[in-house]
Amino acid sequence: MEIFAEEQKDTISFLKFLYSKRRTIILTVALSTIAVGVLTFFIPKRYNSFATVFPTESNKVLDILRDPKFGHDRHADHLLQMLESERLRDSIISRYNLIDYYEIDTAKADWQQTMSQKFVKDVNVRRTKYMSVVISATTKEPKLSAGIVNSMIDLVNDFRAQIFYANRKSALDAARKAYEEQAAIMESLRRQIYATKDTAKAQNILYNQVELSKERPLDVNFVNSPGLEKLIYDYRFALSRSEELKAAYNIAQEEFNKPMPTVFEVDRAKPSYKKASPSYTVNLAIAFFGSFVLVVIILFLAHKIREIKASFN
Repeated sequence: MEIFAEEQKDTISFLKFLYSKRRTIILTVALSTIAVGVLTFFIPKRYNSFATVFPTESNKVLDILRDPKFGHDRHADHLLQMLESERLRDSIISRYNLIDYYEIDTAKADWQQTMSQKFVKDVNVRRTKYMSVVISATTKEPKLSAGIVNSMIDLVNDFRAQIFYANRKSALDAARKAYEEQAAIMESLRRQIYATKDTAKAQNILYNQVELSKERPLDVNFVNSPGLEKLIYDYRFALSRSEELKAAYNIAQEEFNKPMPTVFEVDRAKPSYKKASPSYTVNLAIAFFGSFVLVVIILFLAHKIREIKASFN
């Protein structure tokens, strides 16, 4: 009971102290709040725009119907890497002349680092728990914020198309080369077979003993030498390999001719004329409560210091 009585006594004493300093506290809080309000008025207004996109693997209708899901985690990660790439950032900086917007002094050695830091501070890319990607930009101009976000979407589509095209072209060229090399091997085997079986029916050997018979045993009456038999078997194997390579080449051609995948745009950015910052409500609330706490602490400490000094006198 004595402990609670002591706490009650301290509380009453503190409240009396606050009441005795009420004018100083009220005046300090009021002046601080007014000062912050005035400063907030002169702080440049900033406007935010954002867009939400999902990465996709393909724009082919059959692919989408077969697997309509968007936003696989690895695809979202790949999209994030491209959106945060130096190449895309430099393209945006150049397109909107952000060097002048941020008033960057290019004469300084570290101007590029300063430019990148300001860009990263104002332009944000993040992945959501739904595997979508949100792109946002905050600048002093509503149209500039929306323009940066939409340009990032357009540019990342261009970059993705270039990457997909290069990969598909490489795969197509490799498949064509393998198929053509196999065709050359088959032509060499044909010549050897025709040279070995020099008869009027020589032109029919490949058809009768390979294309037509497939895996059936060879006609020993017609293929009557070990050398020719080996050539026929080699040709059969080469034909099987050629058919596989032709199928791979056809698939590569189909992939190459598919529409280039683009991000699925849930929302494109629109200019927002409602300022994102500074916030009068937030700033005034911080000024009010912050100044109140600070002035109370200072006054109370000063009061305690005076009490301690008086106790020594």
